[in-house]
Amino acid sequence: MADGCCSDYHFRMTTDFGFILKDICARSAADRIELIALSDIARWTGKAFNPQTPDTEFLNELSLELARQYSARRITYELADAAMNDLFRILLHEYETEDRLMKASICFSVFEAFDAGEYHRRADKSDNPVAEHTDPEIEKILKSVGQGS
Repeated sequence: MADGCCSDYHFRMTTDFGFILKDICARSAADRIELIALSDIARWTGKAFNPQTPDTEFLNELSLELARQYSARRITYELADAAMNDLFRILLHEYETEDRLMKASICFSVFEAFDAGEYHRRADKSDNPVAEHTDPEIEKILKSVGQGS
């Protein structure tokens, strides 16, 4: 029986990223330090975490959704950056083998793009790291998966 294949396909087609983003936004509005926890991923995917078969596909898809929403200016840089910091923390602590990290390469790329906006390169802080580094990288990532402008 092809349950695994069908359930994975069903998951991809029915994941409500709108609900997930509302959940993340509500936590941000409530000034929660942690916007995304491992237990949230289990709840959102309907799967208990299994370190032997981590759901890197979900992390990649959620990362792309955060990038899309940020690119469309539906969420702020600060929200997207904080959410990606949480996803990256989960990625490092729970998906720690190199082959698993490689499967989550989109998640890592989106994290790096938002991370690049966290610090100024000029001593006088006259630069805009988000506009100069994050925005072009996000567009490049979205284009690479056929979703950019």
